Amino acid sequence: MSKDVIADKIISLLFASANPISEDKFLKFLNLKDKKTLRKHIKIAEEKLTNLPLKIVLYDEKNKEYKMTVKKEFLDVVKLLTPETELSKLSLEILALVAYNEPILQSEVVNKIGTQAYEPLKFLREKNFIVRQPKGRSFILKLGENFYKYFEISESEKKKLFSSKAFKTKTQKSLEEFEKENY
Repeated sequence: MSKDVIADKIISLLFASANPISEDKFLKFLNLKDKKTLRKHIKIAEEKLTNLPLKIVLYDEKNKEYKMTVKKEFLDVVKLLTPETELSKLSLEILALVAYNEPILQSEVVNKIGTQAYEPLKFLREKNFIVRQPKGRSFILKLGENFYKYFEISESEKKKLFSSKAFKTKTQKSLEEFEKENY
């Protein structure tokens, strides 16, 4: 295999993957023997992208994972097409709280997190990560369709996952850490 073909395959893999790809996976997919050779091919792939609005980035230095992304100067155009998918720490905490306690009153979420929860709650509703129904002077919150898509969880998997003792323990610890950091 020539270097150009390997570089093209690296670009293709990164383009097709929604997740970062580790060097170990690249070695397996490309049938390469060592990481030094792989890194040379990644450099060639990066050079091939110099005249395009894309770039390869080392996403996770510790685990040596790479991903393809849009160059900064083109992000404003891409944001028009794609919904914002980066969730803030507070949004993730709220989602964990809703997932753990579903259904839960919005007033309970605000009591646990504080009034700073309103903005992320609005964002999560707009993006259909959560849905709400009126209940007295508050709202009942449940997980929305995009929660399952974003975290790649089927409805049946959700019941098993969220009822497990490990999930409840981890979620509770996460909420306790959040409360310690913010109160």
